[in-house]
Amino acid sequence: MISLINDLPAHVLGVRASGEVTKNDMKTVLLPALDEVAGRTGQLNYLLVLDTDVQNFTAAAWWQDMIAGLKHFTDWNRIAVVTDQKAVEIFTDLFELGVPGKSKGFLPDQLAQAKTWVSETCKTSTIKKVARIALGANLVIAGISHLTFARKTFRAQVPDWVPLSKDDTVIYSGLAEIALGSALIISPKAGKMAAGFFAAVFPGNISQYAHHRSAFGLDTDKKRLARLFFQPVLIAWALASTSTSKKS
Repeated sequence: MISLINDLPAHVLGVRASGEVTKNDMKTVLLPALDEVAGRTGQLNYLLVLDTDVQNFTAAAWWQDMIAGLKHFTDWNRIAVVTDQKAVEIFTDLFELGVPGKSKGFLPDQLAQAKTWVSETCKTSTIKKVARIALGANLVIAGISHLTFARKTFRAQVPDWVPLSKDDTVIYSGLAEIALGSALIISPKAGKMAAGFFAAVFPGNISQYAHHRSAFGLDTDKKRLARLFFQPVLIAWALASTSTSKKS
């Protein structure tokens, strides 16, 4: 069953799972509470105390849990899971890589710490994480386009002084974008590398402008010049979305 934990700040939703957890528990207790808190506060600070083995969650309960997670994907601010099941604690720490906000596992004797931690707000971190993942996804998509449908078009951005053939340069830069984008999605530690990459390929944008080459709708010098000013924005985006603070 699932029961609500009441001795928490108004912006925090706490639930305790014990015995068998069913689809009905999710639909009648957890989901309405998530909707209420997210609607009222605009974010979700969520504390889950597991007093039961995860094997006691029915398949239907897990399905409802997944639906709730996807429905409120951008609302997650802090998720704390209190459990003595080490595998769950590790999964909770890793879960942070895939969702906005922060998640953390705690042992049962750390319940007080979990309550304090989950009560903190870090909406700025949530926004930064969404921005980082979005930038990483765009890099992956751009990298795939280098290798496939836009491969020929990208050759227009390769400066003549590059020692490799234009096609090889496009391929290698595409592979680099896929690798960097994937790393950026996984970890903010890739931020400086992504910023460095954007700086390294900037001469390609300059070359396109200098040689009046049309590509990606940039068919006038005015448009090609305007594109040059977007590259510093990408560099700033990579750095700003991956900057870290001491608060955690």
